[in-house]
Amino acid sequence: MKDIGTVALLVLIVVFSFSGCTLLRLREEVSTHEARVAEQEAEVRDAEKQMENLEKEKNQLSSDIRIQQISLDVLKMRLDVLKKQTLQIKPADPEQKQKKENFAKQIEEQKRKLDEVEKSKNLAIEEKKRRIEFLKKEIAEQLEIALH
Repeated sequence: MKDIGTVALLVLIVVFSFSGCTLLRLREEVSTHEARVAEQEAEVRDAEKQMENLEKEKNQLSSDIRIQQISLDVLKMRLDVLKKQTLQIKPADPEQKQKKENFAKQIEEQKRKLDEVEKSKNLAIEEKKRRIEFLKKEIAEQLEIALH
């Protein structure tokens, strides 16, 4: 009888020891998951902040193009900044990634057109100005589309 009681006691001790180890391991896993979630939440906040900054830059550039005459160099510089900010954004899904890539390509295409007009030796100064103004309007329209 005493042996059965001792064996039962040993079995209980072993069972409690294993369950204690399991609980500790589960706590560690929960802590690890909580840390990962906190890290991902921080990344999401950073991405949202980047998106806000990009939206502000798009709005400001669009407004500046429509309202004031900005120099060609300033326009190209700001297009570079906008493209850089666009490429820094981490897309959440393939659709956003495609939109981001398309927008970056549009920016690059507009810069190419501006450079082409600027470097053209066959165009009169007035024709260059007319084409640059046209491109500015086109860029403003593309920015408006990208904002919505």
